[in-house]
Amino acid sequence: MSQRVHCTLFTVETVDKCLTSVKLGKAAGLDGIEVERLLYAHPLLIVMLCVLFNIMLIHGVVPRMFGNGIMVPIVKNKNRDITSLDNYKGVTVSTCLSKLFETCILCTVHMKTIFIHYHYSLNSNKIRVVVMLFFFLDL
Repeated sequence: MSQRVHCTLFTVETVDKCLTSVKLGKAAGLDGIEVERLLYAHPLLIVMLCVLFNIMLIHGVVPRMFGNGIMVPIVKNKNRDITSLDNYKGVTVSTCLSKLFETCILCTVHMKTIFIHYHYSLNSNKIRVVVMLFFFLDL
């Protein structure tokens, strides 16, 4: 007996709305694609992304590339010692498709608050991830 999973699928309108809400002018991720390329592409791309995202939801699998990113050290305080490792924080640049997929999920689930904090300690080479999610579902 097969077990069926019921999930709300994305609509083309949802993907389009989420794409227009993503911030522009951000750096491209490992795939080299900027959000602007998606935004100004042919409208058929939105339909194809909708199909792709729905397949990912149905099968519960995302591309490995969605989990990869480029970590960039950013100076916390320019007035302090810039040679000190404690004066840096790590910012991860992820692919725009993974950002769009995440935005579609947040829009569909009607999540009101999300706080994700990635702390990378440069002096101990350890990553600590703190994730707090608050869901408000419209059932």
